[in-house]
Amino acid sequence: MAREKFGDVAIRKGFVEPEEVDRALAAQRDTERAGHDAKPIGIVLMEMGVLGTSELITILKHLDRRHDAGSASRPRRTL
Repeated sequence: MAREKFGDVAIRKGFVEPEEVDRALAAQRDTERAGHDAKPIGIVLMEMGVLGTSELITILKHLDRRHDAGSASRPRRTL
């Protein structure tokens, strides 16, 4: 099962517009091209002023639940 993308969830929940996600992704690419580590998309959207803390947390919780549900049928690897 493919993991949902942060931006897709943010758009679907109505927190941001597709154009805002596109701008954030472009900012990430520009940062990487400049030789720096890119910030997570949620942080970029917050810095742009289009996503709030509560929306960020809502999206992360959603993604975490989806991730946990997808891995529930597989045994966890232990070290």
